[in-house]
Amino acid sequence: LLRSLLGSRKTDWHLARRAATRICEPEYRLRDFFDDCTNAFPELGLYVFTSSQCDAMATTGGRTTDDEYQRTMGAFFSFFWLMRLGFEGSDAFSFGVDEEWAPMRPPKDPAYHTDEIKRRIAFRQAADWEAMRKMLEDAGILKHMAVASESQNDAERTLAMLALTAIHDIMKVQALLPTVQVAHGPFCGFQPGEVV
Repeated sequence: LLRSLLGSRKTDWHLARRAATRICEPEYRLRDFFDDCTNAFPELGLYVFTSSQCDAMATTGGRTTDDEYQRTMGAFFSFFWLMRLGFEGSDAFSFGVDEEWAPMRPPKDPAYHTDEIKRRIAFRQAADWEAMRKMLEDAGILKHMAVASESQNDAERTLAMLALTAIHDIMKVQALLPTVQVAHGPFCGFQPGEVV
């Protein structure tokens, strides 16, 4: 099934590496990152395939494959913004982006602060952004810089994080779960015909 769905498409490591290398550059925008990641990792298409021969919409987590795709893209975007805390990440993480994919900020006039915007402002102010940045530094993904706006990252560790993010929930798609074949069973307690 995987072979028929992916065909000859393989991970485009050039694009993936570009995303990992440029993620902290101010001129590298969210739309660039999205394009690079979605074109680099063909596995993302496995969340949204359809087939008349299987229930492609079911996942082991009870969500639809579209939900899992949206959650995976949310994880990509969260990682993108956390890598950019020094200059725009906390605003975008808190308030989202506009139609042009640019970070949004709350309206200056408090009269336009709805309950949702007030909650977002409170989150933006209360979040421990330094602890989040330190977590990435401790993981060796971000390099400690004297000036936070001069973020630099370890491209190899960032690439590993992007690859993991792309594939981390693929096996929740029930149609992709392997079934033990007669020639290979029993396998680790699973009998032939059982889904692993």
